[in-house]
Amino acid sequence: MSSATGRGDKQREPPLFQRIADDVARLAAEGVSRNRIADQLDVAPATVTKAARHAGIDLDTAPADAVAGRVRQAEQARLELAGLAHRIAMTAGEKLVDALDRDDLEAVRPLAVAFGVGADKEIALARVLPDDNRDEHAAAEMWLDGLRLQLEAAEAGLIPPDENGNTPISFGPDDHNPNPNPLEEL
Repeated sequence: MSSATGRGDKQREPPLFQRIADDVARLAAEGVSRNRIADQLDVAPATVTKAARHAGIDLDTAPADAVAGRVRQAEQARLELAGLAHRIAMTAGEKLVDALDRDDLEAVRPLAVAFGVGADKEIALARVLPDDNRDEHAAAEMWLDGLRLQLEAAEAGLIPPDENGNTPISFGPDDHNPNPNPLEEL
């Protein structure tokens, strides 16, 4: 027994609220309620409250903070997908131009589809263009290039007509073109 403490050399275990504080913080960050945390950790809700305070967590705002975190994660994922769609569209577009230059008509259709889908998805995922005018210009140029390539493919007979004999041209996401044959307008 130690003469200074009279308790021996055995160290005391920290109180329960301190031992569960990290778990409470993690669960609260996931948006789990105080009572559900208490159920999951098999402790009283008051112990969860004390552990949260120890971890610096406000359980009254934790669910909103968790939702905001998930919204930020979803936004980041959406932007990453828009970037991937951009890379796909740019790669397919470059290969499409090369195929058109070589008169490789067999390669044109799948590349035109890949380019169109990539550009369409990028526009749909990006939703809001950056304030930088260069980026807006680049997006407009990509859209116009997509239309030009579709028109070239249509002229070459690579886009099959619909059941009415019209050549369908896509103008962008959620295209609801009232004119089923926009080539007639040209």
